[in-house]
Amino acid sequence: MARISVIMPVYNGEKYLKESIESILSQSFRDFEFIIINDGSTDNSYEIIQYYSQLDNRIKVINQENKGIVASLNIGIMAAQGDFIARMDADDISHNDRFKKQLDYINDNELDIIGCNYFEISESGNLISLRIVPHDKEIIDLSLCHSVPFAHPSVMFRRQFIIDNKLLYGQGEYVTAEDLSLWISMHDKKARFGNHKEILF
Repeated sequence: MARISVIMPVYNGEKYLKESIESILSQSFRDFEFIIINDGSTDNSYEIIQYYSQLDNRIKVINQENKGIVASLNIGIMAAQGDFIARMDADDISHNDRFKKQLDYINDNELDIIGCNYFEISESGNLISLRIVPHDKEIIDLSLCHSVPFAHPSVMFRRQFIIDNKLLYGQGEYVTAEDLSLWISMHDKKARFGNHKEILF
């Protein structure tokens, strides 16, 4: 069983999909399964996913009619077998040490969920800004009152915490903010939050 389950929903993501997939396959931490949910794409996303799945047997492909991101994420969670779930989106890039550093940090600090600092880049790959996320537990807790303390696809969290507390995306009142809703539910269940201080995403 893989240590990490990477979950990435894809809907018409062909423009950046190759670079996104390659940033996961090039991780220095190698013990993961990569669950890619093709959510009814009408472009060449499925063909790209199939190509990479033939190159690397860690990729598990779920091909479905369009159900939306919430349903796709929950399907990914239910398919996951790893101790940890790492999120990824089809238009993002992970630093090649992201998994190693997040895994070390989440274990060393006995956390249930972790994000990281990240760069925002333009469609052409140019730097827009550096995003520094809150790192102190108290500030992370306060930020949940008015914003999201993580870039959603940068997070890693303990699968067992989700299972034990019967949590999934889309259960709360914030229907269009599936990430914030889940983080608030995790917080209500006494999850321990943190953010890595390096730029890993």
